[in-house]
Amino acid sequence: MGSPTNVLPAEVLTPYRPGPVRRIKSEGSSGALSAQVSGVWCVELQGGGGRRREGLGPDGHTASLVPRDPVLDVSDRLVALTAPYMGHQRMTLTYPALARAQQVLWLITGADKREPLSRLVAGDRSIPAGRVEAAASLVLADAAAGQGPARAGPQSPA
Repeated sequence: MGSPTNVLPAEVLTPYRPGPVRRIKSEGSSGALSAQVSGVWCVELQGGGGRRREGLGPDGHTASLVPRDPVLDVSDRLVALTAPYMGHQRMTLTYPALARAQQVLWLITGADKREPLSRLVAGDRSIPAGRVEAAASLVLADAAAGQGPARAGPQSPA
């Protein structure tokens, strides 16, 4: 059993620095809204690099990229609006924006994440999280999520 005092070294994490908040009108086409938002966010995204923190949903979604949503195929914008999901339309970074990160830090908790975590680690591109690309990925999962089906990696002899 792991110790609750085990923590991620501070140098792995990038401090969160909130930026200015800008109100964006949501009337009009999703393309026009995406252009407005991309203009706001492009300063941070153009440089690339850095780290992203992502979670994982029980259905394999991440960053409001959910199964069967048309936004999964958007490749010409950094930001797009999703179809309604769980009663809400969301704004999300697209795969091209997520791919600009040098590293993705996956923080995954809960037994309901066992199966999607197993699929993510196996590189299953049929779930939205499995299509996120980065130069490196680090997965931090609690015991409940990490005790899923067989995982990739060396197995100890029986």
